[in-house]
Amino acid sequence: MMRALTFGAGLAVGYVFGTKAGRQRYEQLKHQVGKVWQNPRTQEKLAGAKESIKDMVPEVKERLHLSGHKDEGTSAANQELDPESGTANSSFSGQDTGTGPGKDSGS
Repeated sequence: MMRALTFGAGLAVGYVFGTKAGRQRYEQLKHQVGKVWQNPRTQEKLAGAKESIKDMVPEVKERLHLSGHKDEGTSAANQELDPESGTANSSFSGQDTGTGPGKDSGS
């Protein structure tokens, strides 16, 4: 019984010290990430990346549209892209042609 209590106490002490050290390291990493994120150079690079992506949206949209004619069943080709965020809207802009993967073409 005494061994079990000693073992349990050792586990408890190890847990407390381990979590305290882990929490300190987490806070240290969080602080470093915050400094990098708030750095003006980081923000400049992010702004440049956002602009580059916005500039590519029309070309990507056109490519998706053209690839959609090969297989009109692809949902990615039929989604509208938001030019502001560069993400796909959830609205479906295409018409269901009755053909595509898993549909009988009638022949």
